[in-house]
Amino acid sequence: MMGRHPALLTYLERRKRLFVQTLAELFLLLKNYSAIYHKMGHAALSNLLGGIGVWHGSCKMRSHLFSPPDSVKPYGPLSLMSAVPSRTGFPRGFIWDEGFHNMLIHKFDPLLTVQIIGSYLDMMNIDGWMPREIAIGSEAEARIPGTFLVQEDWVANPPMFFYLMRDFISDKELFRRYGPELKRMYPRMKQLYLWLRNSQGGPKPGTFRWHDRNATTNMELNPCSLASGFDDFPRATHPTEKEYHVDLRCWMAMSSSVLVDLARQFGDEEFLPAIERESETLNDVESLDKLHWSEDKQQYCDYGLHSDSVKLVPETTPEGDTILVRKVLKEPQYKFVENVNGYSNLFPLFMRILPANSPHIGPLLKQMRDPEQFWTDFGLRSISTLSPYYFTWNSKAGSPYWRGPVWININSHLINSGNYFAIAALKHYSLIDGPFKEEAGRLHFELRDNLLKNVAMQYEKTGFLWETYNDKNGQGEGNHPFTGWTTLILKILSNTY
Repeated sequence: MMGRHPALLTYLERRKRLFVQTLAELFLLLKNYSAIYHKMGHAALSNLLGGIGVWHGSCKMRSHLFSPPDSVKPYGPLSLMSAVPSRTGFPRGFIWDEGFHNMLIHKFDPLLTVQIIGSYLDMMNIDGWMPREIAIGSEAEARIPGTFLVQEDWVANPPMFFYLMRDFISDKELFRRYGPELKRMYPRMKQLYLWLRNSQGGPKPGTFRWHDRNATTNMELNPCSLASGFDDFPRATHPTEKEYHVDLRCWMAMSSSVLVDLARQFGDEEFLPAIERESETLNDVESLDKLHWSEDKQQYCDYGLHSDSVKLVPETTPEGDTILVRKVLKEPQYKFVENVNGYSNLFPLFMRILPANSPHIGPLLKQMRDPEQFWTDFGLRSISTLSPYYFTWNSKAGSPYWRGPVWININSHLINSGNYFAIAALKHYSLIDGPFKEEAGRLHFELRDNLLKNVAMQYEKTGFLWETYNDKNGQGEGNHPFTGWTTLILKILSNTY
């Protein structure tokens, strides 16, 4: 049929050439990379953009304020524009995923990013809460497990929009062009920060905790935190209100710094003194170290009621079914969670809170480069092999998710998020004077090379970008095609983070 419309074919070919040319100009793709790298980059961006959709309707929400308390009611009407992690596996919007998606989208079309983030902020309630995972309408609801359908108004998500906003602030031309739109967003960004601060607070000043962990279950080895974005990443074994989490402290420190810049840019003189003081406190490394640094393990840690020895054991129900229940082999104590070392523990480095002369950078870089801890030929694994949680199941149905596999979004942040966060942070510390400048530069080069080679090889082999990559052989695993934050491989390829 297309052969009958030569004018349309000519137009499509012209638009295709324009897309390839624009991508090459914006992302500075180097000619010395082989064709498969360019093909992978084209596929990453085009599929991410192709996954953008618009939804209208309501999602389901639970609140303590409802009558009766904790009942489920519609939240809406809502209109959301969003990219998706995977059109086949996760065809809906996720707050923290969307921050990563737009690290790439805004390079191609900044106005589109402004529209997308604006639509997310439009979902905010009067307090500053937004649903974490958004299934709007019957079609979207049909593609989401019932466990994740109802959104609870005490559950947060990593504030990636602040990380994204930092890009707009630091680019003078970008800020000049879109300043008016950002100014309209500012009151809601401010309210989002205040809600996070007030709702996710920890037991003492300067501490924060993800408020979604199940303290009563015995069906999980270590109760999950979907709010953190790291799902089954191990925290304290026995959740209580006295625990606090290092990754959330770092998210709040970074977000407060961005909010200071926004308040200055938009002349919020009444709020500025208070947020400046708060940001100074949250970014104070001495305070961070006092709350989260383990001198014994030379790592940053969560704190809480934790047992160093738990396991899942089979048990037969009265009906004759076999289930797995947790057995505590050693009584828990309030202490640092020192038998876990993974992505979350590296957040002071990922968020660039540590000054270049911090003595803690050396041990963290050493652990990152240690093959027994984080380092693989395919990127940084999500948890150290020395942890008892490495590749352990969290429940009968809970296969290892953030307990070993290589995630591109985190690896790219050390260059800039998991591996994206890692790559961005390493590049940052390699460009500023300090005792670890050369080592950060070497790791940046090696990690970037490993990620690019493996993702490109798996793309050439399978034709897909994958959700995660196996830390032992580099094979793509999990959902595919996964053209959500794995598309950040294009930013890694172009060295623009």
